[in-house]
Amino acid sequence: MSMSFKPFQAYYRWCLAAQPGIAKTMEIKVHLFMAIALITSVLMWSYSWASYAYVANPLLNFMGFFYAAVHLSALAVFRATGSLKVACNTMLVPGLLFQVHFSFVTGGFFTTTIVWVGILPLIAGVLTNIRHTLIWSGFAIASILGMMALELEGYPFAHAMSDRGRFVIQLFVLFGMIALNSGFTIFLLLLEQSMVARQAQKTLEKQNFLRVLAHDIANPLNIISTGTQILLQHGPTDEDKRQKMLSMVERASQLISDILSTVRQLEASESGKLKIELKPCALLPIIEQCLEHFKSQLTSKNIQVDLHCPPDLCVLTHATLMQNQVLSNILSNAIKFSPSGGHIVIVCEESGSSGLIHIKDQGEGIPPSLLTDLFSPSAVTHRPGTWGEGGTGFGMPIAWKFAQLLTGKIDVESPCREAGIAVGGTKFSIVLPLAKNSAVSESTQGLNNSTFLRSA
Repeated sequence: MSMSFKPFQAYYRWCLAAQPGIAKTMEIKVHLFMAIALITSVLMWSYSWASYAYVANPLLNFMGFFYAAVHLSALAVFRATGSLKVACNTMLVPGLLFQVHFSFVTGGFFTTTIVWVGILPLIAGVLTNIRHTLIWSGFAIASILGMMALELEGYPFAHAMSDRGRFVIQLFVLFGMIALNSGFTIFLLLLEQSMVARQAQKTLEKQNFLRVLAHDIANPLNIISTGTQILLQHGPTDEDKRQKMLSMVERASQLISDILSTVRQLEASESGKLKIELKPCALLPIIEQCLEHFKSQLTSKNIQVDLHCPPDLCVLTHATLMQNQVLSNILSNAIKFSPSGGHIVIVCEESGSSGLIHIKDQGEGIPPSLLTDLFSPSAVTHRPGTWGEGGTGFGMPIAWKFAQLLTGKIDVESPCREAGIAVGGTKFSIVLPLAKNSAVSESTQGLNNSTFLRSA
């Protein structure tokens, strides 16, 4: 929810100092809380002034300002605790006491002020939950029944308010109700918009699962199909070639199995059924395995890969997700847009508490119009590679999504020749949490720890 009123924006940022990151629905509730707090504070202080000016009761003259001050402290309470329940109760308790006290000395059950007691459960409900709504409904009912019982018993309620005061209080009731009802209506409309947006986001995420399958299974399926056709057409004439082809088919089948397992993990993680376990993993074996998968494409385009990665550089990650969903998509993109005979440079390094993987190609770069939406799953960002390779445009959104799940991020720099810059090329930087003094996960062991890989 965007606010164009700058003082309210500053007020909102001040209130949220205790919790800078909140969900959209919570954000709407915080805005509503602040609006209700402001409106009811104006009413409370107005009633305090009216009781001081028009009610001949010294105790209420003093207590009115005390109730209003406690009510106003609800904003500071929320800033200190970050709890809407605590802040809401801090606001409602003095409100209830003040209205009952005010009604008690200005006419009892028949005073118009008692109507404010009935709105307290509504405020509790929209700001907290059903339980607090029922609790405050009980307080409101008890207060009203108590006043009614005293009225029926003939209790001599004081009428300490002047006629001018009754006129002023009636205006407070009418305009206060309009303001609060408007705020509640706006809240319900915004809540509806938030729910619709959340449902649309869930639908988009489901579509991303299908995109993961279509995008990542296509290549290994093609390897399996080509391999089986060659074996069926030519038979076992050359045992070495046959074994090599069977090995390629086996690796492709295993890759498909890993991808399906990854998608199931992702869906379970997003539904809250499974938490992705991050383990200390050496980066070098993960990158080497990923490059092995792209060996045929690198050879076909005569692309040289320079890999510089310390063997002992470890990060907290999930090896399969990192290789199949993050690195594979970025490397595939680098190969696709690299010219024949080009270079791709991969450099891994430590930076503070993070491990960095820099992947730099010599392509044309990404146009500024596409760069801003590169990681958006709904934007059209696909374009042909240097050899006319096609694509779906889903690779980068997938990489971005999985990088976030791995508590990492992806940065991209791409001076594009289309923008008039002489030197093109794109540099992706994957940032992951660093793992130190930990045993390396078995899934990343077993490969040669070479720090330079050349594929020609």
